Amino acid sequence: MYFVGWNEQKSQLTASLGGNVTVAEANVVIDEIVRELNAHNGGPFMFELDYSAARRLDDGVTEALQVAQTYAKLRGADKYVCVARTEHEIEYLTSMRLQQVLEGHEEYRLAA
Repeated sequence: MYFVGWNEQKSQLTASLGGNVTVAEANVVIDEIVRELNAHNGGPFMFELDYSAARRLDDGVTEALQVAQTYAKLRGADKYVCVARTEHEIEYLTSMRLQQVLEGHEEYRLAA
């Protein structure tokens, strides 16, 4: 299960995934994100990827989702927020992207 949608008041595109996420489902979500971004009228926005409700991510899903992150940045996202499942994931992702986090372009956090 997934959701992709805009919050125009916040200038934010949100993509949420839950359940057992397969590579095929991740690719469907990426296609939907690309459609939304191609229809975007321009201007800076925030891209939030929330997979905190996912019970499992199959091999290759995180790599596939990085495509969406990259595409969003190429289409004008000034900030990327990842809502992860565990503190361990946040620590790992933050360490991998430390420069972008320190510059304020990326944020990794748990669901509120």
